Amino acid sequence: MQQVAVAENNIGNFEEVEAVKLIDKVKEQIKSHNSRFYEIVESLEIIRDKKYYKFVKNSKTKNYFSNFDEFCQFYYELSRSAVFNYLQALNYVKKYHPEHVHTCEPIEHRKINLLATIDNDKFQEERIELDKKVFDEKISFRDLEEEIKSLKEKSVELDLKKVQPYDENIFYLGDTYEEYEDEKISHIEIYKDKVKIHDENFSTLTTQSLLFHRTGKEFSLRDYARVQDFPDDFKFVGNYSEIKNQIGNAVDVKMAQFIINKHVKGQIHIDLFCGSGGFSEGARLNNKKCVYAVDKNKFAGYSFKLNFPETLVEINDIKKVDINSLKKKIGKIDFILAGCPCQGFSIAGNKFGFECDERNFLYLELVRFLKEFKPAQFIMENVPPILEYKSRIIRGFNEAGYKVSVEKINGLEIGSKQKRIRVFFIGELKWYLF
Repeated sequence: MQQVAVAENNIGNFEEVEAVKLIDKVKEQIKSHNSRFYEIVESLEIIRDKKYYKFVKNSKTKNYFSNFDEFCQFYYELSRSAVFNYLQALNYVKKYHPEHVHTCEPIEHRKINLLATIDNDKFQEERIELDKKVFDEKISFRDLEEEIKSLKEKSVELDLKKVQPYDENIFYLGDTYEEYEDEKISHIEIYKDKVKIHDENFSTLTTQSLLFHRTGKEFSLRDYARVQDFPDDFKFVGNYSEIKNQIGNAVDVKMAQFIINKHVKGQIHIDLFCGSGGFSEGARLNNKKCVYAVDKNKFAGYSFKLNFPETLVEINDIKKVDINSLKKKIGKIDFILAGCPCQGFSIAGNKFGFECDERNFLYLELVRFLKEFKPAQFIMENVPPILEYKSRIIRGFNEAGYKVSVEKINGLEIGSKQKRIRVFFIGELKWYLF
């Protein structure tokens, strides 16, 4: 390690001598891998608070250190893995366990440092639960690291200044693409070597649809979004294919608005398999409020959060959602929306039968939420082939305490821009059962 170079004009100064002694002591403790980090931190706090580092020269610049951070980084080989970690651990313990400041040395400071990285404002309950596991020594460092990593991945934050605009309210996280000029939505559809010209009404938009203006230019992403009845101020984020998938997989906004206006009485809802937010946008147009949404696709989660900034958005496998913890955060709800994945049923996908595609059983996650939250109503959307298994699916909802009706809607019949036929399961709680 470097030898401490003291200020030549201050030789004999008591403060300077004390500083050098204390700095050398800390260096030796770190060099010997002293595990009693509280002793080291107490000394470091004195060095920091009394500005003892000002008596030490940087041998490279020949200048005295002006701040504690610079001093630690230069002199302590273990500064990032030990020195600052020790300080961070002590600050955490002082804040949440002041009674243990001098008694919890056996606890690994690495675990405490991981706890300190959790945003307490966003994840207070989760931090408290993990904190208890750490101080009760019931969790390994590796497991704690994985749980915190998973927790942070659920948090949806996105700065639009860091993404690249492509189309109106559409943003790329990757490369930019050429933007086509706006044209009247009148287009040519090319499908299996067949050409079809549309002036007003469209075939069902899917993630694989290729629509072209009569000039030969493909639709822009905003054009595709308009086919799904998204308003022009609705934002999407991701790369080109991700955004197109979000649009193609969405619940048509006008269809969502129609079915919710017709059946739903309450105001507060959650959105399962939320995608970019077509279902919730239809609800918002009916003055409903979404308090929680979950989807496995992170790009869809980003888009949802951009359009519903007040909503708690979770990017997670729905099977891993802790409903008890969620209930404590959001409280009572009036209804649930669920656009369960349709690929297992869709004739556009690989349809091998109900039992052969695990996505076909995801409606059971809606059942799980219904049993816990017991909202007055729910609406689940899917493709028409799901009707082949209608009795089986309704039986699951009945067992959860809901009577269910089924409604099939053709988008053209309600003023949508496409001949999009979808099935809606509308459930109402059987009050007399509870």
